Amino acid sequence: MKYIKVPLLFFSFLFLSCFLISEKTQTGIKWLKYQESFETGFQIEFIYPENLALAGIVDNCRCFDKKNNIKYDSLGELIITPRIWLICLQDSIGYSIEDLIKSNESTINEKYKAYRDSININNVESQRITLIGETTYKQLIYLFKYSTLFELTNNKKTTSKDFEHFCESFSITPSR
Repeated sequence: MKYIKVPLLFFSFLFLSCFLISEKTQTGIKWLKYQESFETGFQIEFIYPENLALAGIVDNCRCFDKKNNIKYDSLGELIITPRIWLICLQDSIGYSIEDLIKSNESTINEKYKAYRDSININNVESQRITLIGETTYKQLIYLFKYSTLFELTNNKKTTSKDFEHFCESFSITPSR
């Protein structure tokens, strides 16, 4: 396995380090491994398909999109557009999952159906909410660990299988 060290923008005060590791799956699709450590004593780790890239860290969210969709302005600042996948971290005090769900629902400008269930991510019982409209698809997954609320978001139905594989790989562990 080849290790590649990649510096990222220091937008998050919790950010300590991250690096990517290239890995091929049995199907031949190349996946990259992302790992980031936080001052609060934990790290996150997951894999994602190589056709996506880390667009940036905005408001404590790791934003992933197709490489050709990532745009920067003339000052080199990331242009904020809807992203395919988001991994957001929130202090669990003051944020309720219901408020975050309502916030996501408020961005949908059409009739939609909401489906809820529970899934296990990294041995943590997690809530999954899927919002589906004629042109809308959002899959939201919420879990608590280390006094942190994690929100994993998929905004494209076409990436659902990859997002499922990503979720299976998502782990939150004590920092090494």
